Amino acid sequence: MTSLGWPSPRRRPKRRGLSALRVISRHRQSGEGMLHIKTEVDIAASPNRVWHALVDFTRYPEWNPFIAVRGTPGAGLDIDWSFGSYGRKRLWTPALITAHEEPRRLTWEFGVGRLFDLEEAYTVEAVHGGTLLRHSFTCGGVIAALGKPLLGRRLKAVLSAADSGLQRHLSVPARVGAASKSLSRRSSTRAPSTNRTRRRRR
Repeated sequence: MTSLGWPSPRRRPKRRGLSALRVISRHRQSGEGMLHIKTEVDIAASPNRVWHALVDFTRYPEWNPFIAVRGTPGAGLDIDWSFGSYGRKRLWTPALITAHEEPRRLTWEFGVGRLFDLEEAYTVEAVHGGTLLRHSFTCGGVIAALGKPLLGRRLKAVLSAADSGLQRHLSVPARVGAASKSLSRRSSTRAPSTNRTRRRRR
């Protein structure tokens, strides 16, 4: 079991494809035991910049402290999803991208039989001065039904940590101007010492 309470996949199961996705969809339609957690965060960056950060899976370690993703973004494509701490051995589970609507919505799903299934979704919306990012987990299965209170608190913490990390990652402007001024000051301070050296040699 992982720290979130769902089974840890010890072996990589076969790719599930659309047949397994239909099973998850039927389970969701029933609404039994479903757990839905969502957050919203304002980010001082354009929707396109936020979108590119979400689909650049290789750079998730720079802002997402718990979730890692491997694969190529695209609707209907298989990816690998992992929850854990960086610097430790990770366990991966196959997932399926169910929505890839650039630059508005990104969603993937995975499941462990009828025990547990999870959908993670990002919705990007342009607002005045930046972007409103909606982030959510929707869970079903026996584990979600039995462990709603504890699982809900932990998933909310995971969402909040990822949102804050992405907000910091995209809201810090590049200090190009400051770096140029610093370099200019260094060059100007070095020039007089060179001139004094030349005078001494003469």
